[in-house]
Amino acid sequence: MTIEEILLRGGPVVWILGGYTAIALTLIIERLIFFTLQGRPSNSLEQDLALSLSKENAPSLNPEQVLNQHKACAETKLIHALLLTNSTDINSLTRTASRIGNKTRQHLERGFRTLHILGNTAPLLGLFGTVLGMIKAFIVIEESGGR
Repeated sequence: MTIEEILLRGGPVVWILGGYTAIALTLIIERLIFFTLQGRPSNSLEQDLALSLSKENAPSLNPEQVLNQHKACAETKLIHALLLTNSTDINSLTRTASRIGNKTRQHLERGFRTLHILGNTAPLLGLFGTVLGMIKAFIVIEESGGR
């Protein structure tokens, strides 16, 4: 049995499930590429920032230069935003961190809601296809005289 025959026998439910598969694979591959390119900060980021923020090295090392030397990722974007805040008020820093963190989280989780919906409705569509198949089978049995 070829894929073409399966699609023809399966009817519209199989076509819809095929569309689900295409959408899900596209989202998974896109997120995989995104997370691969996103990367992680290097292990020395914390030490480099501590050195640049210490009073002894303040004239020679700039925190923004340190962040530019490291790979741009969610963590470095958050630290950069906090440095640009130029505030010593903890509430202001907390609001900035929360705002940037929420925006970054939304960007990182993009497409997950769609995958969630597809994952929850695909089994129901499969069950619906099974019920439709059983109805067709009973119709054929009835047309053949109930034997």
